Amino acid sequence: MQTGIVDIGSNTMRLVLYDIGKGRYKKLISKKKMTGLAGYVTDGQLSSQGVKKLIKTLNSFKKTAQAFQIKKMYYFATASLRNIDNSKEVLKKVKKETGICIELISGEEEGYLDYYAVSQEMHLEKGILIDVGGGSSELVGFRNGKVLGNKSLPIGSLSLYRQYVHGILPTLEERKEMQKVIDEQLQNYGEIQQRKTMIGIGGSVRAAHMLIQDLIGTNKRENKFFREDLIELLHMMEESEKEFIRQMLKRKPDRLHTIVPGILIVGKLMDFCGSEEIFVSDVGIREGFLKKRVMEE
Repeated sequence: MQTGIVDIGSNTMRLVLYDIGKGRYKKLISKKKMTGLAGYVTDGQLSSQGVKKLIKTLNSFKKTAQAFQIKKMYYFATASLRNIDNSKEVLKKVKKETGICIELISGEEEGYLDYYAVSQEMHLEKGILIDVGGGSSELVGFRNGKVLGNKSLPIGSLSLYRQYVHGILPTLEERKEMQKVIDEQLQNYGEIQQRKTMIGIGGSVRAAHMLIQDLIGTNKRENKFFREDLIELLHMMEESEKEFIRQMLKRKPDRLHTIVPGILIVGKLMDFCGSEEIFVSDVGIREGFLKKRVMEE
């Protein structure tokens, strides 16, 4: 069976087509669009320009799926649409103009699907999973295969950038302001503190891992990095913003503006949970959705 999933995030939208059979799946094609929907939110509402961009991208993905003769498609949105005040109106307009029904995934379910995907790939005993996205960050505490705490913070790399950064890279004062906001959001989540084993997913975690491997040269063959690596990345940026921008443009140009806010969130979460290192996983909500909601139907 061939099927497709469209993941509508705050920073990116992605289409992935799969071939599924007998408990396994194979990725056929993956397409990503940097739509930056969080940047089109004003006074809590997605603007008409943002809705147009959403619809244009969905129609483009729909044509790709039709070209591959995919008959079963799933469309879901996370913080990009669940955190806006006019989500019902947006979903209704999308349905009218494209025929597509978008499912809104709650923060709690997003965290659970993240955890489910990772748990299928590696043995998880005790720790915490973090997913730092463009519009929200999920924290999932677990022990012996069970979820103990599942929280969604309304902060992400793109939302922080949009609210607090006026240039390409944040100034020292802007970084301090973002860190203060992150600390304030974490004050009410004490029940999942001090889980030293941490697993990270999402674009910010993976981008930080790639930069650490390429620029610092540590853990070149390992799927992890350390808290001190994030500190060194920020020091590199402070010493030479021009060189940092040049290296980002070579490696991850689409994340140039969100990489520092993302690093700040990841670093604060590591501090909060008492974690000196973080293991990086390549799977996430799409794989969790595929395995739990599609393959187990």
